[in-house]
This record gives sequence, C-alpha cells and structure tokens, in this order.
Amino acid sequence: MKHHRTLLLVSLISVMLIVAAAGYPTWLTQRTSAAKSASDATAAAIQRSTAENQTRLLAEPVEQSQSGTILTLQNAPDIPECREIVNQEILDLVNAASEDPAEVFERNRRAHPHMIMMPPPLECASKLWVAVRQGNRASVSAISPELLSLRRNPVAGYFNLGALSASVGLNTDPGNGVEGYQGENSISIDPNNPLHLIAFSNTFFKDSTPACQSPTGGTANTFGTMALFGSTNGGASWTYNCAPWPAALTGGVTGATFWFGSDPALAWDNQGRAYACYMLISQSASASGAAIVVARSSDNGASWQSLGTVVNGIASTTQGNDKEMMAIDNTSGQAFSHPGRIYVIWDAANAEKIAFSDDGAAWTTVNFPSNTGAIGGNVVVGVDGTVYVIWSRYNVETIVFSKSIDGGATWTAPAVIATLALQSFGTNNRPPAQDKRGINGFGAIDMDRNPASASSGSL
Repeated sequence: MKHHRTLLLVSLISVMLIVAAAGYPTWLTQRTSAAKSASDATAAAIQRSTAENQTRLLAEPVEQSQSGTILTLQNAPDIPECREIVNQEILDLVNAASEDPAEVFERNRRAHPHMIMMPPPLECASKLWVAVRQGNRASVSAISPELLSLRRNPVAGYFNLGALSASVGLNTDPGNGVEGYQGENSISIDPNNPLHLIAFSNTFFKDSTPACQSPTGGTANTFGTMALFGSTNGGASWTYNCAPWPAALTGGVTGATFWFGSDPALAWDNQGRAYACYMLISQSASASGAAIVVARSSDNGASWQSLGTVVNGIASTTQGNDKEMMAIDNTSGQAFSHPGRIYVIWDAANAEKIAFSDDGAAWTTVNFPSNTGAIGGNVVVGVDGTVYVIWSRYNVETIVFSKSIDGGATWTAPAVIATLALQSFGTNNRPPAQDKRGINGFGAIDMDRNPASASSGSL
C-alpha cells in the first residue's frame, strides 16, 4: 500500500432520541444555560409532562394486564401478523407466557448480543399476548408538544432544506407481488455493466418452491429463505427468486419450530457473476442456530444455485453465527492479488471471524487477534489485493481496523479508529421509535476504485 493513501472512516450515526420525560427529569434540568428563563420553562414543562404521563398510566385498568383468557383457535383475536400462520403451538406459547414473548426474545438477544430478527411465530405470539393481557392500550406520549416547542433552535437553522432538489421517478415493485415483510435490503451493480443489478432482502414470504424449503422444517415451518431480485435493464423490471436452501443443510436447534433466512450480502466477480451470502436459521421459542451459505447467479439474477456453506451452525446454540458481509477480489497482477477469492466476515458468539474461498465450496476460517465483544464486521478488497476489515466492539463502544496482504491468512493487530457514544445493547440505544430492538453503531468500509480519481485507493 502506498504511503500517500489515507484512511477515512466516516461514522454516520444520525439518531433522533426523544427521551421519556417520566424517568429522566434531572437529565434535562441539570443542564446549564445562559438563558435561565428558558431552562426554568423547560424544567416546568418536563414536570407537567411527567405528572400527566404518570396520571395516565395510573388510570389504566389494572384488570387488562391480569387477563386470564385462554386462547383457542376459535376465540383468538384477528391480528394481521398472525393471519395464515397462527396454530395451536403459538396459542400454547401465549397461554403459558407470564410476560410478552417479544420481551423474552429481546432479553435473550441482549444477554447474548446478536442481530437475528424475531421470526413471525414469535411476533404473532407477542401481538396476541399484548392484545389479550394488556388490551388495546393507547400509546402515551413521551414528551408533551409544549416541551418540544421549547427547542432552542429550529431545525432550519442547521439544515438548508431547500438547497437541493431531487428528481424522483416512478416506484417499481421488484417483488412483483411477493407478500409480506422485506427488510435489511441490499443492492449491487455489475461493475462491468451498470444495467445489471441484483437486490436482496430478508423476507417471511412462504415461497412454496421446493428449493426454498428447509429439508427439516418443510413447507409448514419454513418462513422464507431470502428474496433475491435481478434486473438487466437498470431496474425498470425485475425477476424474483427465493435464495436457495442447500439440500445438505438439515437439522435445527432442539425444539426448533421455524426456519428462515436473514442478513443479505451481495457481490459481483469480474466475470459478471453475482454472489449472494446469507444466513439460514433454525429457531425455537428461546434459542437459535445459524449457518452461513453462498449462492451464485450466472444470468444476472434470473436463477440462483447453491455454491457452498461457509459455516454450519444451524443446529448449534453455542456457535452464535451472525451478521455476515462479503467481498470478492477482482484484482489481478497486483502485489497482493488473489483473483476471484471470496471473503466472508461474521461474528461467532461475539468473536469476529473471516473465511476465504477460491471456489465457494471449500472454505478456510481465520480468527482475528485480540477478539472480544465483536459484532457488525465489514470487509473490502483494495485495488492492490489488500483485504481490509472493520468491526465493532460493543462492550467498549469502539470500531477497530485490521488488514491482510496474504489473502486472508494473517491479519494485523486490530487498531481502534473510532469511539462511539452509542451504547449498543445497552441502556441508551432504545428510543421510543425502536424501543424493543434498539439501535447500534456499526461501521461500514469501502474503497475508491476509480483509477482516474484523485482519491483512488483511499478507504
């Protein structure tokens, strides 16, 4: 790597936190201000908001949280998240639960930090539990409109909202009618042809195509693998496919009742072939296991074939595979080139790992040094074949950097390149808009590969 190349990490965390006034009046009232009257007005507004919220909460009927209703298929309320999937097993979970199943899931996720989604049956159980045990409770405003009006400076004072104009075309539905949740979306462009696009998302669409089914879960208990989309005309039209579930990937954690996919990652090689990397997960009411697999398309996303399994932990509750990302070495003839080599980074029980493969079938896994509290890794290949990675250490709120010049076999000691104020999986990452799952400060990394750019080769 040339000495004049620079590393630039841009950590963009734009979070709007509206803190519930009922628990935090001192946080605001202890702030000093030259304008004492504004501070006094703020404190008074908080106290009024606190009193109003506490009065509302105390006025809620206690009986709603003490319901003894036993749910059956005949008396279960109509919940949109439960339509077509509710069964006796879900109802048994609701009837036996002493607290919201979603809270149990999230507590376990925070105790063993990972980013696996809550699967549809658990979300259904949570919605049913809340509907029966708590009724249709009206939401309570965290802070009164009066308090919000006391902001010292208007938003327009920070942003010139009229400075830029956008040209917005017609929306296109790449799913062509694929139903349900589509999340953690990803898109990638063929570097050799900008009209060739692939896109990827989590989905709970129960595709009946045989290739979409877990061999163990079958049609009844496979809640979507992943949704893959391909376009050859710059996004004007798209072809949908499920992400294939390898026939050899069988089993699940003890008590597993649903199987699904998560965490889409995409890349192209310099032969115009598209790659999709994703997790396939088995989930019980309290535990999950995940495998990481790769599929490839040689026809711009019109069809996909399973290529290989990076790591198989679908029946393991201890591997903790999560949050994978992928990159491909499309260099040749450079100092550190390994043409066509695929790299996949992920965290396993909060220890960051990376694997590499020259054919997608056989994989070599390497552990990074000084590796604790790890999550949210990312990987990119430089113009000379150097491989760069970053990941977050949630326990100390830092982002670290490492690189390899021998095709991923060895890595430099992680160097801290950013310190975050956001406490991932902690107490300050659950604003009202995301009060269950929370938010996290994960980094991203890429390189300027344009040889005509003044910043070519810069991260």
